[in-house]
Amino acid sequence: MLEQLKYPGAPKLETAAVEALLNYMHKRAVEIGVPLNTSISGKGFRLGYAEGLLAHPGHPVEVQGYVGLFTWLVVQYDDIVGQSNEMVDEALHFHRRFFRGEAQPNDLLEGIAGLLREAYDHFDPVMANLLQISVLKFLTSNLLERHDGFQHMAATRAGEKFPDFYRDLSGMNVAYAVFCYPKALYPDVSAYLEAIPDMARFIDISNDVLSFYKEELGGDTRNYLHNRATATGKPILTVLDEVNQEAIDSARRVEAILKGRGKYEQSWNESVRGYMAMHTTNTRYKLRDLGLGEEHPLAPFEEKIGEMINK
Repeated sequence: MLEQLKYPGAPKLETAAVEALLNYMHKRAVEIGVPLNTSISGKGFRLGYAEGLLAHPGHPVEVQGYVGLFTWLVVQYDDIVGQSNEMVDEALHFHRRFFRGEAQPNDLLEGIAGLLREAYDHFDPVMANLLQISVLKFLTSNLLERHDGFQHMAATRAGEKFPDFYRDLSGMNVAYAVFCYPKALYPDVSAYLEAIPDMARFIDISNDVLSFYKEELGGDTRNYLHNRATATGKPILTVLDEVNQEAIDSARRVEAILKGRGKYEQSWNESVRGYMAMHTTNTRYKLRDLGLGEEHPLAPFEEKIGEMINK
């Protein structure tokens, strides 16, 4: 995948840009009120900070921070609600409270609600709607995983569309596509709208390919590739090969749509490079084992990040 997409390696970062985003995100995080000095929060903050900077180097710091803060909060939501089965009762009523304009019962859920409302400040109103729908689907997917109906569902060969249905729910894929195009810099929605389905698909399934090695080592079979293998009856490595090719095909279609469209093409290319770098530079994906690991561009700033998080 990296070779066929001509991945050039992790981007280089300027100290001024790194420090500007770090200061902005830290200030906003303190205002949101979710503690930074827990392992889950610290992990999410680092991931979000890297996503905002590596994938969107040309965005204003407020938009980089928006992407980073959203990532920081949803990573925690995924760990707490989706993985450890905590806070499920509060999360079950998030949508109801959100649509009624009611406050959420804790800072994490209220922080997510606040960022959803803030989408209109940064993105075209209709694109902000799509972003919101994508995030609400993601929140729902975590609740679905905890639902008795999901837990006791007997998978059959006839249900071969279910893995794709669930993968689309769980990826926040359209939101991360929309993140590429804040309205102040990219006012022409027609320049990228047609590409959004393939952007979203690429965001989902390229992650599944790049995460596969890590998840196999960890014995994790609760993922799209294994769900698809079960539904189709195909060997897991055959499915891996198919999904890898589908991800590359999606990237090629996006490239064809955006070709010659200047900054719209550039923003997507930068986001793909940053997305790949998120995997190659992060030790959790274990790609160094395969000779694909890189030094994290934010490593020189880790001491300062740690000081802020642990205040």
